[in-house]
Amino acid sequence: MQRFFRRGWWKPWNWSTRTWVLAIFVSLLISPLITRWCCLWQVPDVALPFDVNDAIRPELPADQDAFVRYASAMKLAGRHSVGWANDAMNASVDHDSLDWDDRLDQWLIDNARALDEFRVAGEMEHAGGPSLKTADLMTGVSIHQELRYLVRLAATEALRSERSGDLEAAWQMHRANLNCARHAEKPGFPIGFFIGIAIRSVACQGIKRWAEDPTLTVDRLQAARSEVSLAFSKRTLLVDVAKAEYLTLRNTLTRHDAPNIMYPNWEMDGSIEPQLLVAKRFLLWSAGQPELTLRLARQLLLNNADQIDKPLRFRRKTIQSKTRLVFELDPSVRRKSGQLKSAELYRALLHSIFNGHYLLDFCGSHLDISRQRDDARHAALDVVLASQQYQRIHGEFPASIEQLVPTFLDSVPFDPMDALGAPLRYRREADGTAVVWSIGEDRIDDGGHVQLNDGSGNDKDIGYRIRQKPRLETPTP
Repeated sequence: MQRFFRRGWWKPWNWSTRTWVLAIFVSLLISPLITRWCCLWQVPDVALPFDVNDAIRPELPADQDAFVRYASAMKLAGRHSVGWANDAMNASVDHDSLDWDDRLDQWLIDNARALDEFRVAGEMEHAGGPSLKTADLMTGVSIHQELRYLVRLAATEALRSERSGDLEAAWQMHRANLNCARHAEKPGFPIGFFIGIAIRSVACQGIKRWAEDPTLTVDRLQAARSEVSLAFSKRTLLVDVAKAEYLTLRNTLTRHDAPNIMYPNWEMDGSIEPQLLVAKRFLLWSAGQPELTLRLARQLLLNNADQIDKPLRFRRKTIQSKTRLVFELDPSVRRKSGQLKSAELYRALLHSIFNGHYLLDFCGSHLDISRQRDDARHAALDVVLASQQYQRIHGEFPASIEQLVPTFLDSVPFDPMDALGAPLRYRREADGTAVVWSIGEDRIDDGGHVQLNDGSGNDKDIGYRIRQKPRLETPTP
């Protein structure tokens, strides 16, 4: 041993050229393994907190799939699609019938078959769509995009029926829109979730207008309230959307061209595509990818699963990681094997090479806030319908929301967007109308400055203005 140290073989400056070449070669060979280990070591692996087989729904026969009927309705509607009709339809729905175009009457009659097909699809129990077994972030969901056109068509038909005094026909269209929202969300894809919420927004606005008709009885309004509540109770849970997000993310990252999806070759010569793909795959593997991203996704799922569907006032505090939610853990509950503490998970997300990348825009606050807006619309619409019931009996809207309890409401509803659990705001105006509202996404009470539905961005709160009398319309011959 003394002889070894005297010769200085352990001193790099005494190495021969051959030894140096061998050392560099071995270093290059093992450095990716060391780098990968260092990256993965930061985020322990945890078991997936749900059964994949339970999350993946079986394929539906065509005759039981509502999307098949929606596609048929869209095909029928496409035969009568004209530019002026789209503009007139949007103006009528968005501006609450102030800008009705008489040409719409005949155009809607021409679309009767499409509307019937849409209504029948809405009454179906199941909706299929792409399977989570194979669907990834590149999977097209064009039928979801087309649903928004059909929903506006149905909302316009409901408005035409209301103008002609056929309130039951109008309600059938509003109910079809509520059911369509449920179908849009059913597969669990985030885009379907957002489209479903947008559809429900249109349906709620239409139902609010429908309820203003003075010929509606207390019992009919109560039946409508029950149907609306049932439709909202059948919404897809946020945790199920998160599960679908994970499965589509996993399917995306296991594709052979996943590196090109993560980092596209913008403005690069296509002839070197194979070489670039190999290089990117090697570099990502060295950085622990895609396993590191999937580990973070599983950690987020485990952190969020028992909290994300709770009302704000019952949740634990969150650590905000840009667009993602990280909940503080319950100190009295033992963590799962490998589960990171909240602060550790937050730091891991910040330091991830995909921080801010759409692939890790997962279990996000954008989903959560959208669901809160949906909850706020439902709570406000329920008060609207209850207030209309009160008006049919007393001839005016209640002076305060408390007057609806207990005859029409069991209790004063909480504001879904108020983390302190404050009740919905309500005010009766001097002209006899009323307004009910939630404080909205900014968490600031703007005094009932509710949505205008005109795309102006001037909506501060979420809610509805309640009119005592409907606007006079000329019945359609």
